[in-house]
Amino acid sequence: MRALEQPLLAVQQLTSGTLTVKYRPLMPEDFHAVKAAHAALFPIDYDDAFFHKATNGLDRIWSCAAFAAAGPYAEEQLVGFITAKTVFLHECEVSDRQHMGLLSPVVDHDTSLYILTLGVLEGFRGRGIASSLIQAASQRACETRCRALFLHVITYNTQAMGLYSMQGFACVARLSRFYFISTGRQPDPNTQVYDAYLYVQYVGGAAGLATPWDVLSLALSPVRSALARIHSCMPGFCRQQQLQQYPAGDCFPDSSTVAGEAAAAAANGSRTSNNKEIAVVDVRNSEEFSSGRVKGALNLDSTSFSDNSLIDKLVDQLQFKSQVVVHCAKSLQRGPQSAAALKQRLQELGINKQVLVMDGGFEKFGELYGSDSSVVEGGAAPKLAAAAAAAAAAAGVPSEEH
Repeated sequence: MRALEQPLLAVQQLTSGTLTVKYRPLMPEDFHAVKAAHAALFPIDYDDAFFHKATNGLDRIWSCAAFAAAGPYAEEQLVGFITAKTVFLHECEVSDRQHMGLLSPVVDHDTSLYILTLGVLEGFRGRGIASSLIQAASQRACETRCRALFLHVITYNTQAMGLYSMQGFACVARLSRFYFISTGRQPDPNTQVYDAYLYVQYVGGAAGLATPWDVLSLALSPVRSALARIHSCMPGFCRQQQLQQYPAGDCFPDSSTVAGEAAAAAANGSRTSNNKEIAVVDVRNSEEFSSGRVKGALNLDSTSFSDNSLIDKLVDQLQFKSQVVVHCAKSLQRGPQSAAALKQRLQELGINKQVLVMDGGFEKFGELYGSDSSVVEGGAAPKLAAAAAAAAAAAGVPSEEH
C-alpha cells in the first residue's frame, strides 16, 4: 500500500491524433525509468532516496507521470513527469515567503506545493504534456487547499520560464547564487554557480488573504509555540522517545530526524551505535552561526561551496570523521545544496565519507535540544531555555532544573 493514495488521472487523447497519453502517479515499478529521465534532462544528480520517495508517495511528495507509445506497436513508456512536495509555510525559507507575500504568521501553518522537478523527453515535446502536468499540480494544490504553488527556475532555462508564465505563474524574485552545479552537464562546464528565479501561482488568485480559520490559527499559534518550547525543556530520555526510531544499521537514513540525533551525539563527544565519528557542518552565514550553533560545529558559508579550494580546507578538517551532518537554518535549500557540493568534491578527491542533511536544520534542532548547553552553544541555549521556562510557567507546568 502506498503511503499516499493518489487517484488515477484520466486518459487524454492529444490533438495530434497519433498519440494517446495516459497520466497517473509514479509507481515503484517506474523507479529506473524516472531516474534515467532525470539524468537525461537535468544537470543535477538526484540520489536514489529521492526516486524512492517519489515513486512511493513518501515524505509528502506528490507526482504525476505521462506515459505514451511512440508508435502503434511500440511499448508504452514514461515520456514526462512532475514531482512536487507539500510544505508548511513555516518550513519555507523566509526570503521566499517574503517575496511571495506569505510572510504573515497568520499563514505559518498553511501549506504550499513546491514543484521539485518537471520534464518531458525529447520527441514528445510540443504536444501539451508539460502544460497538462502543471495543470495537474495546480489541481492538486487546489484540492489540498494550498496557499500557492511555487518553484525555482535556473536563469538560463528560458523555455521553462515561458511555460510557467503561460500557465499563470508570476516571477517574483531573482535569487543570487542559488544553484551549485558541478556535474559538467550544465551549458557551460566552467560555470558552476547560477542564479534562480522564484515563480509562484496563488491558489485562488491572490496572496495572503485571511479567512476566519486564519484568525483562529493565529490565536492558537502562541499555544503551539509554547508546547514546542516545553518539549525542548524535557529531559533527553523523554525527548528521545518522541523521535521517530530507526533500526541500528551501517548508516543513518538520509535527511531523517536521526541526523539531528547524530549532531547531538557529535556535540556530546560520543559516538553512534556503530562507533563512527561524526562531524557537523553549519552552512549558515557567520552572523547566524555566532547567534547559536551545534556545539563543536564547523562553519562554512553556503556561498563558499562554489570554491573547491575552500571545500578542500573543510575536507582537511574532516580527516578523521567518517560521517558528516550538514545543515542550514531549515535544511531546505542551502543545506542540501551544500551537502551535494561537498559529496561531489569528496568523490572527486577519492575520499569515502557519508554526507547527511540534518532534517529541519538548526531550527528543529533548537526545538529538540535548545535547552541543553552540552549540545548547543553561542547563546541559543540560554535564550531557548528561558523561553521554554516562561512558556511552561504560563501553561502552569513546573519548571525543571537544567
